[in-house]
Parts: sequence; structure tokens; C-alpha cells
Amino acid sequence: MPSAPAPPVALLDAIVRDALDPSYAEAAAHHSGKPAPRRTATGAALIALVGALIGLAVFAQHKTVPEVSSARAALAGDASERNREIQQLQQALTAGQRQLAKAQQDQLQSTAAGRELARQEAALSAAISRSPVSGSGVTLTITDVLASAAPEAGSRPQGQGVAGQVTDRELQALVNGLWAAGAQAVSVGGVRLGPQTAIRTAGQTILVDFTPLQSPYVIAAVGGSTFVAAAQRLPVATALASGPAGSHPDVVVRPAGELHLTAVKVAPPTLQARPLTGGHS
Repeated sequence: MPSAPAPPVALLDAIVRDALDPSYAEAAAHHSGKPAPRRTATGAALIALVGALIGLAVFAQHKTVPEVSSARAALAGDASERNREIQQLQQALTAGQRQLAKAQQDQLQSTAAGRELARQEAALSAAISRSPVSGSGVTLTITDVLASAAPEAGSRPQGQGVAGQVTDRELQALVNGLWAAGAQAVSVGGVRLGPQTAIRTAGQTILVDFTPLQSPYVIAAVGGSTFVAAAQRLPVATALASGPAGSHPDVVVRPAGELHLTAVKVAPPTLQARPLTGGHS
């Protein structure tokens, strides 16, 4: 069996021997009166080798940048194509659900028992916001007092309260007050509220069912004539609008003769291309 090649002892010895830069060695010899050590060819070769390695690393890095950009563009195009497919499937699913609902209604309406089941199903569907609702009601418009005064008025530093700006908890209190007053259906910022809908703050933005909102916030609620009168005297709205000028949001409650609230929509998932690591944009 051939023996393994001997380690480059001479090169290692040269590295240890010439570890100090020759210029420093010359300066030290000048001050001590000793003759300066002679520069060796090995030290120069070592410096050239290190420079070559650095050059190769920089070249490889710059060569990788176009490849990363190309891969990122390909991923973005693939995500867009998948999103289009998801939208087409969602549209086909919606059309199929409409056809199924019509067939069910036609079948249920053919008998007395079926009509009773259809009535119960309609009531349950409205209760869980799975069907549109129309009727008289009220609209509440809540405007941050600084919304039009400064460009940064919409910002909400996380964990800090800003005077004159409505919070997610205040919107929750207003919605709960409308339910307590007898609302049949409620939407915030055009988003219909269902049993699993959340109103919360993420970072600096108020979200309703993952939909970001900006001031002014519009709450629409459908109910009977008794509800309209109760909503116009909503205690939580009066409390929110009270206080020194400039320290509270502006709340306006108006009766609405006819409101149309859409059903809760389940948004399809959205694909996004994640940025690749190791490259430069």
C-alpha cells in the first residue's frame, strides 16, 4: 500500500517563522541594533496565496447573486400561478355551493316538513353569519381625532396608548354593546362578524378577521325598530366620545333605513415566495 504523502512541514515552519510582518521585524531590528531578518520568498508566496483565496471567495459570492435572484423570481412566479389556481378553484367551489343550496331549497320546499327544516336552517345560518342579512339598523363612524392632523396619526406603538385614537378593545366594546341592544348582524369595516371573528391589534394596526383597518372605522348593525332606538343611546358610544377635546375619538351614530350585510367569507390561503438566504437583493 503506498504511504500517505508527508505533511508540508516546510510550509508550516515558514508560517511560524514568518508570522511577524517583515516590516515590523525590520523596525524592531533597527531599534535593537541587530541586523534585520531577510525576507523570504515563502512569506511572499503565503501573502499571494491568501490574496488569491480572498479573490476567489469574492468572485464566488458575486457569481452567486444572479443565481439567487433568478431562483427568487422563479419562486415568485410559481406563487402567483398557484394563487391564480386557488382563486379559480374558489370560484368553482362558490358556484357549486350555490347550485347545491338551490337544489336543497327546491327539495325542502316540496313538503311541509321540508319547509320547516328550511326555516330552521335559515335562522341558524343567519345566526352564524353564513347568509346575508338586510334591513334597517344603524351605522357608527369612529374617527381618530388625529387622523387628519398628521401623517403618522395612524401609528400605534405596540404596548402604548395614544390619546385620541380608538383601540381594538374599544371597538370590541362597541360591537358587544350593539349585540346587547338586539343587533341581528354586525360588520366592522365591511367585514361581517361571525362566531369566530376576532378584533385585535397586530403591531400598529387594528385587524378584523385578518383584514387591516384604518380610521375612520365604520360599524354597521342590522336590527328592528326597537334596536335602532337603543343603539342611538348606546352607553359605550357615549362614554367613548366623552372627555376633554382632543383626547377621545369622534363617534357618530346614525340610523340607516336599509343596510345589506354580506355573509362571512372564508378566505382561501395565499402563497408567497419567501426570500432566499445567502444572497443580496
